[in-house]
Amino acid sequence: VELESALRKAISNNELELHYQPQVDTGDGSIICAEALLRWEHDGELIGPADFLTLAEDTGLILPMGTWVLDQACQDLRELRSALPGFGWVSVNLSSRQILDERLPLVIGSTLRNHGIERGGLAVEITDKTLRDHPDAEAVLGQLAGVKVMLSLTDVAHDQSGLHGLDRLDVDTVKLDQAFTQALDLDPGAELESLALGIIHLAQELDVGVIAEGVETAVEAELLEGVGCTMFQGFHYSEPLDLASLILWARSGA
Repeated sequence: VELESALRKAISNNELELHYQPQVDTGDGSIICAEALLRWEHDGELIGPADFLTLAEDTGLILPMGTWVLDQACQDLRELRSALPGFGWVSVNLSSRQILDERLPLVIGSTLRNHGIERGGLAVEITDKTLRDHPDAEAVLGQLAGVKVMLSLTDVAHDQSGLHGLDRLDVDTVKLDQAFTQALDLDPGAELESLALGIIHLAQELDVGVIAEGVETAVEAELLEGVGCTMFQGFHYSEPLDLASLILWARSGA
């Protein structure tokens, strides 16, 4: 109860912030885009999403928090593009509750217009599991195509449903779950690898970018590039950074 009360005040108290984990080109390691990750600074402690997002979902607070994230991400995108010529887009995660909110296309469209963001600037990430659990989500995603937002399908490679999601939706990028990275590194030829390779090949046929997350070693990066991943994300390159630190990281050519 105390946590819920504090969370309700987080936006008005300016306690929320975004950190960004870069997504880099497989060829030269240069930054292409970045994923926005929500943090909550409460009582002098920086709290990660695992400790409060479930509560936000259950109480409905995820909706105003999600609106704040969209607005802040678009604001930060303008600064990133000004500081880093050629920077692509910022991606934000959408929860199942946000996806099922009929106002979502209006909220995103209004936010993009307010910040002057054209298509190619903001991507929304939705998990493969959300699509499986909520068939109505596809109708909302179809409406998002009209508000010039990119779509990233995440956490695929668990089963064949990822293939169907790619085939049905107008997807810009697909993000392979970290489990695939680990399977490729530790157990080449495993069933999970075969499923993920099928998704990669379909993505290539559909001209969809493939992001591998959870890349932690140079060996993993080499293996993933060899099977067709076009972008990497993981601690081998950088942990999530605040906006200023991300700009410094990108300028350093790290």
